[in-house]
Amino acid sequence: MKAVMDTAHLIRVHEMLDESGHNVTDSEHGLPPKVIISKRHMISALRRTRPSLLTEDRVKLQNYYKPFGADRKSTTPETNTQNALNHNLKTSFR
Repeated sequence: MKAVMDTAHLIRVHEMLDESGHNVTDSEHGLPPKVIISKRHMISALRRTRPSLLTEDRVKLQNYYKPFGADRKSTTPETNTQNALNHNLKTSFR
């Protein structure tokens, strides 16, 4: 999501530079103008942004983490509580 936001921000900054003839300061205060990102910029950024992992790398990582339970299906809170009760956890407080 951060990549999409960064891309949308850059798209808008480039538009602003093109519109202003590369004048990057506010004439009144000498400060940079505010960058306002619209829905159009977000949609354009979503179209341009690619996944950070290749499909084959993602599959490799999923296979590495399978033994640790990373691919378990989510369960309801009741199931989680029941599973916790079924395990005899050893703690220092008894």
